[in-house]
Amino acid sequence: MTTEEKLKILLATYPKGKHLIDTLEISHSLFSQTFYFTREPFGITASIPDGLGGFVEVNFVGANFEPVLNQRKSDLDSDFSFTLADPENQLDDELDLIPLDNSEKIVVIYRSYNSDDLSEAGETHRLEVLNVSQEKAVFTMSCGVPQLNWQQTGIIYDYETFKPLRAV
Repeated sequence: MTTEEKLKILLATYPKGKHLIDTLEISHSLFSQTFYFTREPFGITASIPDGLGGFVEVNFVGANFEPVLNQRKSDLDSDFSFTLADPENQLDDELDLIPLDNSEKIVVIYRSYNSDDLSEAGETHRLEVLNVSQEKAVFTMSCGVPQLNWQQTGIIYDYETFKPLRAV
């Protein structure tokens, strides 16, 4: 049975003792480490892709975080938000390593696992951090999908200038 089929069964029936496990991977080239968090209180060991076609096991640390997933806007873009407890200001210290003029975005990978199969994520979203807000011991990241072909030209695409945009 594939991971997708297992996920469909879990979401349709919610069998006793089985649940979805949310995980976050937070990385940046200037961070001293890549952070692996899960909502499970004692952490988990799960497999993630190694980029070479295989998988590597990673220890996800238990953390108190709240995901707000896939908020759709009228421009067909999707936004995600993650609020993490950061009582030791560990993430805050890592942000200090990034200079203000750096254009590289922090990368967040959200994965959702079936609790009885941690060998492959059922859902994966690779996101870029658009905004970070911090309060004492709280760290909130607003994320969006990578803007791979985003170019700000200043051109306004309206029906008068670009006639083919009209419905025929």
